[in-house]
Amino acid sequence: MKNYLVSLLCFLSVAAFGQLPEKLKYDGLFYSYDSSTVLIFAGKKASVYDLVNSNYVVPPTKNEIIDFSHSNNYAEIDAKTGKLTIHLVEGGRYTRVYGDTTVCYVGYTNPANGNSWVDYNGKILNLNNDSISQKTATTFDWSQFRIEKIREGIYIITSFEKGVFNESGVVDLIKNEWLIYPFYQQCFLLNDFLFCLNGTEKKPWFDNRDGITDVQFLCYYDVYEMRADGVKLWYNVSVEPDTAFLEHILGVDYVRAADNSSYYVTEKEGKMGFVRFSLFEDRMCKNPVFEFRSFIEPTADFVYYEPYFSKLVTVSKGTDPKLQLFHVTDSLVLLADDPAIVHYNWENNYSNIVESISTAQNHFTIVPDSAGSVRMELSPEKRSYSPYGIGVHFVNDSLLHLSNAFPGYGLVLIRSRSFPDEDSVGADGSILYTYRDTPFGKSGIYNLNTLDWLIDPIYDQIYTGSGRFMCSDLMNQFSCFDSLGNLEFSGVSGGEVYQNPEYLKWLAPYKNPKQLFEAPNGFWHHRQLDKANRAYYVELSNGLALYKPGEYDFRNEFPNITGEFVHHNPSLQFTFVLDHDSIRLLKDGQTYAVSRQYGKISYVQPDQSGDPAADYVLELIEKTDTLVLGNYLPGYYSYTLASIELKNDLILVNDHTTQVLNACVECYDEKLGFINYSESHFESENSSVWKKNGAAWQKISPYYATIEQIRNGWFIASSGHFYKEFEVSGSPEGTEVIDLPARYFLLDSSLRAIPFLDYFDFAHIEDLGFGIKIKLDTGYYFFVTYSGIAVTDASWHHFELENGKLKAILHTTFMYDEHGDPVLDEFGLPVEATTETVKYFKLP
Repeated sequence: MKNYLVSLLCFLSVAAFGQLPEKLKYDGLFYSYDSSTVLIFAGKKASVYDLVNSNYVVPPTKNEIIDFSHSNNYAEIDAKTGKLTIHLVEGGRYTRVYGDTTVCYVGYTNPANGNSWVDYNGKILNLNNDSISQKTATTFDWSQFRIEKIREGIYIITSFEKGVFNESGVVDLIKNEWLIYPFYQQCFLLNDFLFCLNGTEKKPWFDNRDGITDVQFLCYYDVYEMRADGVKLWYNVSVEPDTAFLEHILGVDYVRAADNSSYYVTEKEGKMGFVRFSLFEDRMCKNPVFEFRSFIEPTADFVYYEPYFSKLVTVSKGTDPKLQLFHVTDSLVLLADDPAIVHYNWENNYSNIVESISTAQNHFTIVPDSAGSVRMELSPEKRSYSPYGIGVHFVNDSLLHLSNAFPGYGLVLIRSRSFPDEDSVGADGSILYTYRDTPFGKSGIYNLNTLDWLIDPIYDQIYTGSGRFMCSDLMNQFSCFDSLGNLEFSGVSGGEVYQNPEYLKWLAPYKNPKQLFEAPNGFWHHRQLDKANRAYYVELSNGLALYKPGEYDFRNEFPNITGEFVHHNPSLQFTFVLDHDSIRLLKDGQTYAVSRQYGKISYVQPDQSGDPAADYVLELIEKTDTLVLGNYLPGYYSYTLASIELKNDLILVNDHTTQVLNACVECYDEKLGFINYSESHFESENSSVWKKNGAAWQKISPYYATIEQIRNGWFIASSGHFYKEFEVSGSPEGTEVIDLPARYFLLDSSLRAIPFLDYFDFAHIEDLGFGIKIKLDTGYYFFVTYSGIAVTDASWHHFELENGKLKAILHTTFMYDEHGDPVLDEFGLPVEATTETVKYFKLP
């Protein structure tokens, strides 16, 4: 009988505690290690009898019964269903635990602890109460057993003691023979191949560095192939096999190994999968080392794994495209799936890892908690994260952008091999660190139709929005490819790209930009003193967009808003948009609109000491009707006045911030050291005039602080006033003042400055409603008509219209002698006087 074959694993004993039932006929008896139970064979049936309690553990049955050496444990295999039943007999009592048709682990503790345990299909059952325990199989004190069904009637049977594997083989209970005799440490099945571990050969091993002596096992695997005519030895492997070996074993077309890991991407008939395969993770061969897990069958259109992050991205295209992001452990933890973009962002902030998923509509943040699971938070707006990590997004229906990069910076504790759990300490008692230096750039563009890389995955960052592919390497050198993957230029430094709009336009996240030109950039930079951090308009075929490259990664720091016309203030985060038949203001997630033909939007935002306040006033004007929203609070030192309207087929945009900052004591200056200074006043220059040229709006004026259209199509414009005063502490230079006063310009309908008295710019210009009042740097004014005629000289203070004539007024506040010098009193102070000189001029 085939039962006799299996019982070769038994320990035969002739002693017995009790008597067998009378009149029992049998063909063979096999006693347990302590002779308290006996396996009985009689004809075609087998049974297990408890000699202590004088009853049957397993009544006579045609099912197969396997007994385990060194124990009172028995496995019963149902002859019809193949179901495994485990019978445990300990201390004169027995317990029955049922398995399934695949695999069952059996183990028990030393009887002295009074408990019986069974590791059954990955769960440890306490047989006293059948509750699930957290006890692991490695804590068993004595012996364990493993039974796995691999084919109908064919089982891998393994017996092992104290963590050292032995007696593992493959038995065919139908043919009544060992297919692989049980002298291996362990056997595993993978598809049609059996991997049998042999590690009996030993040799001494000595570590010259730390002086550690141990025994090294020379382990290897005999690989058997299961064929129709039996099991045949196919291969012997003593090192991790190459990918050709795995392709044959797994039955796939291609296998690609992830860097420095035991994870592999598989390909079959144009589809991709993901597996883990390892034979020699433990080179000392002290523990089970075989590892195979098929995480994803070859069904996806793209699969990529990054071992540094332990993250996996997969892509499925078609009518319902899906991108998925996984965390890889012993299983795959799905972090997100989304049809737009998934990305894992790495951020080094004292080992703080932030995971985020961005979609076209929302932004999610996944934060691992202390228990190792994750929680997802929905953010109202996109946060600013490090660009490094791994992710994918569709460039179009066929092209996929793989982003995978790591900057490679940060401190790492130095630990010795002799004392791996202790910090290394220097001579001064300080803990020793070193810098981690493992940067990599593996970003590329993959073609889902050709199943090949359009741009090889060798880059740090790839910018895909413009219709070109701008690729930067780890040395911040840029290469540019067209949409077909043809190289257009390479070897351009990041600094060159940042200074050249012709390069920058291919980094802007908009398709096929025509050109870039300067855009306003808020109030914190005065244009005459600081032109770094430039912002740009992007001219598109159907309108305008905005682009402000980030200082380090060229990503757009402005919102991706397009329209027929767009104006954005990054300081206060509001945007004017002209599109279709309306003018709109976008602010704080709200949209306000007036008509294109008759509307005007006026906006006032107070700002105190550089911190934008929440209160603002909004005026929505339709012809003569005005809707006022908000409440302006007085007392602010700084404020922004902004407006947009269409006037005489021109767009007039005013965006003017007057900023007043408080003094700063003991502030640090890189050149001067610690200083005391007061930066008291400056004005931004973000106002402009636009005119339509064909289908596009073009800026026809420079950027001014303010600009206003008056009669005859003329304009009054001003530059910003900038005043900065600071005192160098302990320096003989004392106080230094930078004073760039505001200048005013009278512009004609072509936006060209109109000169008067040999001047093009003036101290001030004011529209009086009946003419123009212009101030020179002397402090005196002259008067100009709307036809451009200067009526007076520059020696007056004020003008009025009286009975059709121009009344010029000169106010004198001090007495002057015949030489024009002030008259002084006995104390040397100017003598005050109140006089008024009036003269009338005939208007042309």
